[in-house]
Amino acid sequence: MSQRLPSHPCPLRTHLPLLLALIALAVASPARADLIKKEPYLIYPGNPEQMQVVWQLSATDTTRIEWGPDTSCSEGSVQTSEYGTDHQHTWTIGGLAPATKYWFRVTTEGVPHRGSFLSAPAASATQFKFLAYGDTRSYPATHNTVAGAMLAAIAAEPDLQTFTLFMGDACLNGATEASWTSETFGPAYTNIRALMASVAYQATMGNHETYGGTTSLFPKYFPYPFAGGRYYSFDYGPAHFTVIDQYAPYTTGSAQYQWIVNDLAATTKLWKFVLLHEPGWSANGGHLNNTTVQTVLQPLFVQYGVSIVFGGHNHYYSRAVTAGIQHLTLGGGGAPLEVPDPFFPNVVACSRDYHYARIAIDGPVLTFRAIRTTGAVIDSFTLRKDVAPPVIALTSPVGGETWKAGSVHPVTWTATDDAGIAGVDLRYSTDDGASFPGVIATGLANTGSFAWTVPNTPAGTARVRATARDSVSHAAADSSAAPFTIDRWTITASAGTGGSILPAGVVPVVEGTSPDFSIRPDPGWLVGAVAVDGASVAPDTTYTFVAVAANHTIAAAFSDASAPAVLVTSPVGGESWDGGSRHAITWVASDNAGVDSVNVDCSLAGAAGPWQPVAHGIADSRCRGPCPSRPPTARWCASPRTTTS
Repeated sequence: MSQRLPSHPCPLRTHLPLLLALIALAVASPARADLIKKEPYLIYPGNPEQMQVVWQLSATDTTRIEWGPDTSCSEGSVQTSEYGTDHQHTWTIGGLAPATKYWFRVTTEGVPHRGSFLSAPAASATQFKFLAYGDTRSYPATHNTVAGAMLAAIAAEPDLQTFTLFMGDACLNGATEASWTSETFGPAYTNIRALMASVAYQATMGNHETYGGTTSLFPKYFPYPFAGGRYYSFDYGPAHFTVIDQYAPYTTGSAQYQWIVNDLAATTKLWKFVLLHEPGWSANGGHLNNTTVQTVLQPLFVQYGVSIVFGGHNHYYSRAVTAGIQHLTLGGGGAPLEVPDPFFPNVVACSRDYHYARIAIDGPVLTFRAIRTTGAVIDSFTLRKDVAPPVIALTSPVGGETWKAGSVHPVTWTATDDAGIAGVDLRYSTDDGASFPGVIATGLANTGSFAWTVPNTPAGTARVRATARDSVSHAAADSSAAPFTIDRWTITASAGTGGSILPAGVVPVVEGTSPDFSIRPDPGWLVGAVAVDGASVAPDTTYTFVAVAANHTIAAAFSDASAPAVLVTSPVGGESWDGGSRHAITWVASDNAGVDSVNVDCSLAGAAGPWQPVAHGIADSRCRGPCPSRPPTARWCASPRTTTS
C-alpha cells in the first residue's frame, strides 16, 4: 500500500536519508534467482516411520530441508547435496510418529518451498484412506484441474492426505527431459505441484514413459525401492500393494512373474491390491484388454485373494468384475478422453469423464468412489472382508454313545459364517481327541448332517470333530464333548463232543456283515443238533448269520455214528482150561464216544453159540473168575464173546 507524504516546506530534504537507505539496502543485498527446477514432491519408501522428499535444481548448489509437526519445521534440519548427474536432491525424513501431520520446507538460495504430509499409520492399524488416478499425459492443464479437485477432497477429508496411486502415463514422452519438465513438473501448474507436495506418489510405469528415446526416465524421478526392473511393493497399514512393470517380462517363468508369486504369497495383510498400467478387463475404446493379465496374472490374483486391480491406459473410468475381483480403469487424469463400451465383457460401470478415486478402509470394510472433477460420484461400491472364522457346534455324537462298527449314524452339526460356509470336514479320533487321523468326509455342503458308517476301529475313547471353512479359508472346529464307544456285535460259538465249530468262542462281528460258521464232526460222528440263540435249527455243516444287527449264540452237538471195536486177547483158542479153574479173560475195546461197559459171554458149542453170560455191564477191564464145567467136547472159552456198549 502506498502512503502519501505530509506537506512540508522541504519534503525532499526531510525524506532523502530514508530513500537513500532503502536504495543502499537494495544494492547491498541482491537476491539470487531461485535454482529450483522441480519442486519438492513425496514418495513413500515403504517404512511407516519414513517419508522421502525429492527435488531438482537447475545448477549445482546445496539446499536445506527442515521438518516438524507444525509449520515452524523445527524438529529436524539437514543440508543436502546433489546426487547423480542432474542436480537432484533427496532426503528421507525418519522417526515419524504414526498417522501424524508433518510440515517440511526446502530452501534454496533463501527461497523456501513448502509442503506437508500425513505419516503412515502403524503397521497394526486397521483404518486409512488414499487416492488413485492416472493417465495425465499431454494435457497438463486438465491434469491441473483434476489435481485441484483432489486437493479440495483432502481439504474436506484431511485423513485423505496419505498417498495416491498413479496408473502411469505421467507425460507424453517419458524418455525425454522436456516432457517431464513441462507436463509433470511444470511450475505453472500449481495444483499439480501442491498435490505432489502433499501426498506421496506411488506410481507404476505406463507405456508413454517409454516414448521418446531408448531409456525411460521413470526410475530417475520416481526412485522407488525396486525389487528388480521397475517393479516393487509396499505395505500401508492393513494393506499390501504389488506394483507391476508391464514393460519388462512378466509371463510365466520370468523373474518378475516369480517375484509376483512370492510377493503375494508372503503378505499377511488383510487387503491386497495390484497396481499396473494396462488392465486385463476394461471397456475397449482405445486399447483392448490385456490378455496376459487375464491368462497369466488373474489366476494368481484369485489364488492369493487380491481385492482390486488398479489400471489405466484407457482414458475414461471403467469397472469390470471377474472372479470377485474388481478391475478398475482410472485413466481420466488429464489425457484426451476416449469412449468406453458399457457392453464390453465383465464391465459393470463406465463413464467418459475426468476423475479420480477415493478409497477408504475401515477394518474389514472398503468403500470406493470414482469422482468427477465437479465432485459428482460416477460409481461406488463396498467390499467386505470376512475376518471372523465360522461358528460351528457338533451336535452328535456328543459323548457317551455306543455305536457299533458298520452301523450307520448321523453326525450332526450347526455352522454359520458371515461370508458363507465353503465346506465342512469330518474326522474321528480313537485316542480321546489327542489326534484325529480318521477321515469321515471332506468338503461337505453345510447341510448339518452326514450319515456315517462307523468304521471297524473299536475304541472306548472315540470322538468326532467337525471343521467348517469359509470362502477366505478361515476355519473353526468343534468335537464331541466327551468320548463315545465304538464296538462290535458278538457271536458266541460252541461245540459238544464229537466235533468242532469254526470260528469258535466269542467272535466279534461288524454290523451288517453275514459271517459263516463251519460245523465239523470228527471221524465217526454226525452233526446231531444245532441251536441258534437257544432255538433249534436244521443241523448242517455250515450256518450263516445274515446282516448281523445283534448279539447271537450258536451251539452244535454231535452223535456217534460207528459201533465200538473189541478184540479178545485171552483166550485166543487152543487153550485147555479145567472146570473150576480161574482164568483171565482179556480184551481190547475202543469206541468214538468211549466204551461205556463190556458184556462177556461164553459159548460151549463153538462160535455159533448159544452164548451164555459170564459178566455183563462191567467196566472196560479184564474179566477174572471161575469158568463153569463143560462137556469134554465143549469149547470152553475157546471163543469167548464180549460186547461193549
